[in-house]
Amino acid sequence: MNPDMEPKPRTLEELNQSIALLEQRQEMELLSLKQSSDDIVASLRPANLIKQIIGDVLEDRELGEKIRISATSAVGSIMNDWLIGKVENPLLRMVLRLASAPVTRFTERLIKRWL
Repeated sequence: MNPDMEPKPRTLEELNQSIALLEQRQEMELLSLKQSSDDIVASLRPANLIKQIIGDVLEDRELGEKIRISATSAVGSIMNDWLIGKVENPLLRMVLRLASAPVTRFTERLIKRWL
């Protein structure tokens, strides 16, 4: 006899108990299967996929460093081209150039903390 198999019921009461036990086992397996499918569906939602991809990207230190450098360069470029470049007053332009360095460093620290 296989050790995983239960002995055959000999009475009607044993048969009913076996049926109840099997139904209970089947219900638990169905609940487990439903939970597994719910977990899979949740992990495939766009927001969760994006969150997982961002997490994977952020774990890569080299890529994170490249993102930090690119973002810092973008902020510096925006400051110089769009803000400082539009100002005609030389004194104000000099003040903005002096202010752009702390803003760029702040951005760099902020991104570094986020990454």
